[in-house]
Amino acid sequence: MKHNPELKHNPELKPDPLSRENLIVWLMLQPPDMEYNFDSPSQCMLGQWVRSIDANARQIMDGLYCYKVNGEIVNLRHFRVVAGGKSKQDWTFGAALKRARACS
Repeated sequence: MKHNPELKHNPELKPDPLSRENLIVWLMLQPPDMEYNFDSPSQCMLGQWVRSIDANARQIMDGLYCYKVNGEIVNLRHFRVVAGGKSKQDWTFGAALKRARACS
C-alpha cells in the first residue's frame, strides 16, 4: 500500500453528504405518511433532501435528476427508484425509506 501524504495533512475523511446512508438517515427523520410531489423539482423528495444539505441547492436540468449542491453539479439519477416508486401512492417518505433500505 502506498503512503498518501494527503492523509498526513488531512487525516479525517469526510462522509459523503449525498450518500445512500445519509439519505436513509434523512428519510428516517421525515414523517412517514407525509406525501411529496415526485413531479415537482422543488417539492420532490430529492429536492427536499438536497436543500437540507445546502439551502441554496437547486435542480439545474429539468427532469434529469441533476442538482447544484454545495457549488458542485451532482447527478442523483441513481436515486430515481427511491424517489419515484411505481405509482403516486408510493410518494411518501415512509415508502421512500423502504425503497432506500432495499437498494444495494
